[in-house]
Amino acid sequence: MTIVMIRYAVYGKIIIDTIKCSDGTIAENVLGGGGPQGAFGARLWDDSIGLLTRSGTDIPPGPEKMLLDIDVDLSGWVRYPDIPTAHIKYPFSEIEYRERSDELLEELKRVMVGIREMTSRPITPPKTYTQPNVIHLITEDSNAEMIKTALAVQEQGAIFSLEPIIMPAYHNQEDMLSVIPQVDIVTPDYPAASTIAGSKDPLESEPCKGGVP
Repeated sequence: MTIVMIRYAVYGKIIIDTIKCSDGTIAENVLGGGGPQGAFGARLWDDSIGLLTRSGTDIPPGPEKMLLDIDVDLSGWVRYPDIPTAHIKYPFSEIEYRERSDELLEELKRVMVGIREMTSRPITPPKTYTQPNVIHLITEDSNAEMIKTALAVQEQGAIFSLEPIIMPAYHNQEDMLSVIPQVDIVTPDYPAASTIAGSKDPLESEPCKGGVP
């Protein structure tokens, strides 16, 4: 029997979002988290995508259908009956974001308790994920077991792509910056990019103040 290997392995969390839109309407049970977003982005370019992720068994039907509709391999999706799926409620719109950032920080701290419990459990990639062309991680944890796995796969010739999550709530700036030189591709979001560059202004002329060349 021939085993078909996944070409792109994506690792990241599932988070269910409740979002207040700019017009004041509330969108509930939206599939979020870096895992589905990374898998969806990769699926636009290739049909051999495998998602390594975790959730509780309580994931609502709507987000579950959204995940299934991405059309990626989900044999690396682990579901725990004793840990609820992370659910973040954004109580304000993007327009209010800067003025109420302290409230968001408190919400993130609350959610991280459950996330840390879930991500502390080892997740073993299926055999079909062990020889990818690219492995892409979305994580805030520099000590995550998947980073060690990704480095081992990188040694076999795979490209190691990292989307580092760096936020004050995680107290992880120095640890994540120490990982970045070991990877092949870095795809930071705005907060992480600002930390790496040491500036919140993309037009500043000194992009490497954070110490990462």
